[in-house]
Parts: sequence; structure tokens; C-alpha cells
Amino acid sequence: ITEENGKYTVKNVKTVLNITVEGAAKNQYAVTLPSSVAYTIAGAEKALHGEEYSFTLEVKDGYDTANLTVKANGALLTVGADGRTYTVENVTGALEITVEGLNIRTYAVTLTAGEGYALSGSATAEHGADYTFTLTLNEGYSKSSPIVKANGAALTVAADGKTYTVKNVTAALEITVEGITINTYKVSVAEGSGFTVTGARETTAEHGTQAQFTIAAQNPEDEIRVFNGETEVTGIGNVYTLSNITGDVTLTVKVYDLAAQLALNVNAAATEADIAELESYEERQMFLEDLGLEESGVARLIKSAYK
Repeated sequence: ITEENGKYTVKNVKTVLNITVEGAAKNQYAVTLPSSVAYTIAGAEKALHGEEYSFTLEVKDGYDTANLTVKANGALLTVGADGRTYTVENVTGALEITVEGLNIRTYAVTLTAGEGYALSGSATAEHGADYTFTLTLNEGYSKSSPIVKANGAALTVAADGKTYTVKNVTAALEITVEGITINTYKVSVAEGSGFTVTGARETTAEHGTQAQFTIAAQNPEDEIRVFNGETEVTGIGNVYTLSNITGDVTLTVKVYDLAAQLALNVNAAATEADIAELESYEERQMFLEDLGLEESGVARLIKSAYK
């Protein structure tokens, strides 16, 4: 029978009519399902008019579901007893499913503090990501051989000597450091003659501490001076103290023969007197040449005064 304006007409009826209808079907509506690396969602592409539409949502490991919301055309849906199935009742149009509020899970990181070092890194780590931090040794602890662990597992330091990485984080982290010790240095008095050292000539000292040596001239008439490199170390009596030690130290001792120096000074004074008695420049120069000198001590003194 042909339809016209929504009506069907049987013309010239002469017998009983049995009207049948074929090919009728409910409306189907498109369903838009979202996609994300955070979850897997599964459901039919079409929904039937007046019927229920169900789909499943599987959140991947490492994502926080505390703020998860699932909606159909903006209306909030409630998850089923299985914790993964959602149902839209009495569908009457196209559906758009949305998933919101999923965030990658983060874990607390505890960077332990201790003497001689400092740890630097973020207070949290993301699930599945790598977590990187640095260890800096304080002054005076540079000789330490640190053992760095994450949750008890030893880590390997990077080429820069200070960076460590925890791979594929899946839980809270506690970073601990062992093997940190204060530097110890060797302090000694160099071998030499003309003086004595009471006690050991060599000792050890921790960073920032001091060491003492008792040093005396063998000849009471001699004088000694003690040096740390170019710097003279002042003694009290025969005790010489090296303070704030920051590295290995070897002290050197110089011995001065005061009697010989005095005799040299007397001879020098006599020579200067002899030179002063000569009248001409030529006579003075000849006298100096005989002594193997280029100029007198007085001349050198005058020159140095005007430098």
C-alpha cells in the first residue's frame, strides 16, 4: 500500500482486510566515546531509542580515581557494582560520553638530611616516571664515598658525580645516604738538620681542626723558623700550632746560626768602614772587585730605600 501524507488507503474494498506492517525499527543514535592514555573505554557505536546503553571504563594503573567523573551529555553517571560499568537509561538521542578528573598518581619523596651533605630534588614523583635528584658534599667531606639508596636499593651516580635517578617510580620514595665522613689530612714536619721534634713527626687531623708540634733548635744559640709553604707559622715557646687545617700539610723548618750571622755582620761593617776610607771612586771599585762584590752594602741600602 502506498503511503501519502502519513496515511495509507485501501481502495475499492470487497473483502475482509488483514493489515500487516513490516520493516519498522527503533531509532538508533550515535554514541561518541572518548579516548585517553589514562583509560580504556568500550561500548557500542549506536544506542537504541528508549533502551539502556551500557559501556565499560578501565582506568590504567598509576592514575588517581579520587576525582573521577563520568558523564553522558553532561549528566553524571554512577558506576555499577563491578566498579567499571556505566549505564544510560532510556536513550532518546545521540550520546556523548565524557571522562574527567583523572590525574596521574604522585608519590611523596623523603630526602633524608645528615651531616656533611645536602640532597636536592622534588618533594613528589609521578607514577611510572623517572625521579632525579642531586647529592652535594659539604666542604670538608669531599673524600667521602657516598652510598645512596632509594627504599633500600643502592643507586648508581651519573657521570657528573652528583646526580642520581630512580627509574619507573611506583611507590613513595625514601632517599638515604651512607658513607659520609669528614676529611682527614696528613700533617708532618719535613726532615732536616739542626732541630729536633718532640714526639711524632707525622700526625693526622680532621678538616677544620688543628695540629701541634714541639720543635726546638739543637744548638740553643740558633734560631728556627717554621713554614707552611710560604706562610710562617708562629710558635709559642717551642710549640707550633697549625690551625683550621683544610688539606695535607708538610711543615719546613729553617735554622739560623745567630753567631755566624753576627760575625758576618761584623765583617760587613768592617768592610764598609774600609771602603769609606778610600778617597776616589776608582779605588773603591778596585777594592770591591778584589772582594768579588759589585757595590757596597751602603749603596744597596740606599737603592732599596728609594724603590
